[in-house]
Amino acid sequence: LDSYLAGNNEGIDDIAIKEISYNDIGMKNEMFGQNVEYYKIPTAQSQAMVFSSDVENIGILTQTNIALDVVVNDGATNVYTGNSSTLASLVPWTTDSLGFSSGFTPTALGNYTITFNMNQTETDDVPANNSRMKTITVTDTVYALDNDNYQGQWYNQESGPGSSNPFVIGGIYDFYTNDVASSISVY
Repeated sequence: LDSYLAGNNEGIDDIAIKEISYNDIGMKNEMFGQNVEYYKIPTAQSQAMVFSSDVENIGILTQTNIALDVVVNDGATNVYTGNSSTLASLVPWTTDSLGFSSGFTPTALGNYTITFNMNQTETDDVPANNSRMKTITVTDTVYALDNDNYQGQWYNQESGPGSSNPFVIGGIYDFYTNDVASSISVY
């Protein structure tokens, strides 16, 4: 390799050597919605939030008794606390999912902070990647997907076979009860 690199005026640059953790699970793809996460929800459309997350073993040892814990706080008190079923073991460099069969339905106006936390029997060497927080707002009339981020969740509405216009996009809003839309704003 050295003679090849030297003869071609090439070299290796920016190498980082790191020690891999023995015990490290990482959380990813945490969700509080069945299909779509609404960050602002009108009280009339509030439904049970069913929590889930993927867990990845990014350490070099098998991890055991992995569970997802979720706490929902309304700004004053914890209004929901739940635990998923336990994943008996997860071998290194694999991913599995954890979730709840039932959830929490917010009923009062205001902000709710959802805290997701993964835990396991072993002491995690990198606990910072085991927790995430999301905030939703229950409103009187506002429905929003974007979480104040214009790159929120968007879906191509006409991408199926035989589509006449495969570039039409739009936001999907589920209406669970009859309601009146008094205005629509697009930003």
